[in-house]
Amino acid sequence: MKKKNILTPIILTLGIAIGGIFPEKEALSQTIQICSSSAIPTGFVVTGVSTNFAQCGGGFNNILTIQNASILRPGSSLSICSSSAIPTGFVVTGVSTSLAECYGGFNNIVTIRRVF
Repeated sequence: MKKKNILTPIILTLGIAIGGIFPEKEALSQTIQICSSSAIPTGFVVTGVSTNFAQCGGGFNNILTIQNASILRPGSSLSICSSSAIPTGFVVTGVSTSLAECYGGFNNIVTIRRVF
């Protein structure tokens, strides 16, 4: 007589149930790229600017890399483009220059830390 594995359906059901509890948080924590002409969603900050002539109508600096800063825990730090708005609950802890990440010349990177 063949034994049925009763644990497989139970584990599968638990995996689906647990995975369905917080799907938005996992999706929002990802860094995504948008066209520079798009509105930046509330809570997101710009962490990089790049060029892709095949997307977003072409042109220079037409791709923004954005990240949801609103889900970061207090004490977390993040480097953002200086052109990006500083979200509520964050303070500036440093300024630097990166010719590879954000356009704008010198002092184009701001390091922020979540305080609350």
